[in-house]
Amino acid sequence: MKNLISLILTFGFFIFLISCSKPEVVENLDKEFSFDLNSQIPYPSIKVENKEIGGKTGTIEMLVFSNMDALKLTLEELERQMEELDDAFLDFYSDLDGEELRTKEEQINYRQEIPLFEFGNFFAYHSLFKKIDDDEKVWLANEELDETNDPDNHFIPERSTRAILNERSEVQVGNQVFKMNEFGYYIIDANNLSALNQIDEANSFEETLLVPGVIFIGDPPDQGGSSNPADTICTGWFTKKADPHTVGDYRIKYKNYIRTYPWARYVGAKTINYKKGFLGVWYRTRSECYARVKGFISGADGNCQTQVNFNPNNNVAFEARARSVKHRINVSTRTKKIWLKSDHYGVTATVRSIN
Repeated sequence: MKNLISLILTFGFFIFLISCSKPEVVENLDKEFSFDLNSQIPYPSIKVENKEIGGKTGTIEMLVFSNMDALKLTLEELERQMEELDDAFLDFYSDLDGEELRTKEEQINYRQEIPLFEFGNFFAYHSLFKKIDDDEKVWLANEELDETNDPDNHFIPERSTRAILNERSEVQVGNQVFKMNEFGYYIIDANNLSALNQIDEANSFEETLLVPGVIFIGDPPDQGGSSNPADTICTGWFTKKADPHTVGDYRIKYKNYIRTYPWARYVGAKTINYKKGFLGVWYRTRSECYARVKGFISGADGNCQTQVNFNPNNNVAFEARARSVKHRINVSTRTKKIWLKSDHYGVTATVRSIN
């Protein structure tokens, strides 16, 4: 590796060895644990820009990808880096049990999400991921968790997707700006940024659809969009979640969803493990866990007049020691709320299902 320099980041005990164009290696300062990210993120194809949209909002910052392939590769790489980093960490400390492993993580300030933090730090960029992560720390400090205020219950469920979006859930690809909301996403020409301000100042969702030059892709509320679509609506964007399951000081949160982004459409299921510490503070904890998304999508008609099983082999995503697990399947058509189902298992040692 040529021309490597070391950069001390906000993780304290970790440094990243970087080339002139991208982060490469993560290790703690005493070099007890080191991992080569082998990053393939196309950094030369990404930049951060300050955008003047006017109104009360004024200036915002946004990541700009030169093309959709660069964005897709970035998402794939962030997912891969997180998965491989955590596998390497668990393998290196395979002799430690649950509490010993958590102590080690705290000692060296380890997080599986280090690649996401480093991606944001490289651009000095304030992402949606960072905002939700900061807000969740405050929320978990409560002895009793109010699910209605959980920052993680955001309409963007994936950490990697949050990492490329700004705090307003926006990103630019080529000459188009995409702005996500709980029903889908807007498409705005990069030369028409005042439209973002008009969307912000609209008094209703319906009013945003009247903004000149704006295209909306998704399922508006009256068509069954958001997290609670009518059971019979054929849609490409919703979330189904159950009340968290708590057993003593252990808790799991679980949900399933379908998302239709400009770059992909998929169904997913996610399980998250929590534990209450002796000081009454909750935290995400490692445990054996799994998530399985199952059910049907529309057949070739695309309008849910026919149905196709998207997980005929009943595949599942399983982790032996993880804070969360997600199961995701790319799909080509939409689905109905009553068709999307999931199974979940985690630290509460009880199988839970969403039907």
